[in-house]
Amino acid sequence: MWIAGIDEAGRGCVCGGLFIAGIIADEQSITQFGAKDSKKMSSKQRECVYNALLDAQKRGKIGFYIAQIDAWDIDKYGLSWAMRSGIEEVLSYLGTYILEQGILMQNQPLDIVIDGNTTFGASMPTFLAYKDVRLRTLIKGDELMPIISCASILAKVSKDNQMRTLDSLYPQYFLAKNKGYATLEHKKQIMEYGYCPHHRKSFKISL
Repeated sequence: MWIAGIDEAGRGCVCGGLFIAGIIADEQSITQFGAKDSKKMSSKQRECVYNALLDAQKRGKIGFYIAQIDAWDIDKYGLSWAMRSGIEEVLSYLGTYILEQGILMQNQPLDIVIDGNTTFGASMPTFLAYKDVRLRTLIKGDELMPIISCASILAKVSKDNQMRTLDSLYPQYFLAKNKGYATLEHKKQIMEYGYCPHHRKSFKISL
């Protein structure tokens, strides 16, 4: 049975983008990656699973997509909009994959499960209307479902990769270390140097 999962990374950061990943695979085969909640894995473990997922996608075994919403769009439209927009971008990919692969021909409903307790008002793509595809949420889904764990890893590694790139451009903020979160050290550097172009200026910073 096929299943899809969605998770995000960078929602609470003050620097860099928001990454929302969606992955679809056979429910049994997804366990082979050994994924678990990305927060409970080391950076090296996450990279290992991430590379295995990349290889599986290249071989046509799974499908996944990672949406990136940049800081300036988050500032302009808000975080809720960013979450909804990213989720809908992922849903469009998953829907296309479902139809192209003929997954629904197996006469089984397909669940797309989002980590957390809200879909942020995201809508399923219109071309899935009347298809047996269900969108639902699951609190602590990244701990409970391997498919969401994999989505969590895809999003987290993508976010960390961006932070390492930005760290090379703006070393004064120690972004490779703080991953864009508002640590005390990070806030002090913002107070001293001001914002870089990738900081979310709509997020309030105080020591």
